[in-house]
Amino acid sequence: MQKVTDQIKEQFENNAKSVRGLLKFDELILEVSIAQLREVNNKLKNIHEIDNPLLLVDNAIKALENIKKHESLKAQYETMYNQCLVLLVSYFTSAVTDLFIKAVQYSADNGIELKCSKEDFKFSFKELTDYKFDLKGIVGELIVTKNQISFQDMQSSCRAFKKYLSVEIEQNTDINNIILSQACRHAIVHASSVVNEKCIKQIRDANPRDLKEKLEDGDEITFSVEEIGKVIGSMTNFINMVSNKLNKNLT
Repeated sequence: MQKVTDQIKEQFENNAKSVRGLLKFDELILEVSIAQLREVNNKLKNIHEIDNPLLLVDNAIKALENIKKHESLKAQYETMYNQCLVLLVSYFTSAVTDLFIKAVQYSADNGIELKCSKEDFKFSFKELTDYKFDLKGIVGELIVTKNQISFQDMQSSCRAFKKYLSVEIEQNTDINNIILSQACRHAIVHASSVVNEKCIKQIRDANPRDLKEKLEDGDEITFSVEEIGKVIGSMTNFINMVSNKLNKNLT
């Protein structure tokens, strides 16, 4: 099981790293542009011996450096930051889903009794033919599908890990931060980045948290680079914690 959880953790870490890269996209563009202009300027001065300020690019370099220093383009990138959160929540949901499905499958393959061993599942004949009458390798997927488990919701996720894999998960700041990010993701996608009644209801019990502690109905949702960094930290902590518990339980 250790190998499986390590692969899932590594994949999430790589995905989170790609999100961090998107968050610094504006900085990268500015750094590359400034570096290129400096190179041109040096050639004009040192190779072509041009000293006419009108023919040099010192002012352009200074302008870009000021944009970088004062974060003048930050407002234009806020929409992208919100989309980075949406992408991050998707990566997290995928990782948690994989942890559950592969842990259940590992248990079935290695003779570890699952709590659902006496649970009844109904199949139509079409379903059985679709599966070619071979259900052995899709135990985890079947449990998720038949019980309509949603890993886009932390309450549903924690309940599933406890019910089927005996993984006890206590609600803490990391989980509350994740609940907040999931609620905001839904509002960004479905409510034009505005906090609505559904969002407020979802985060009502998500305390204590150290991310957007005060949100009110009608507030516009804008995430900063630092806030998304906190979300990544909380998600990483959760995945590591669940992985450790699974590795301990499934031995």
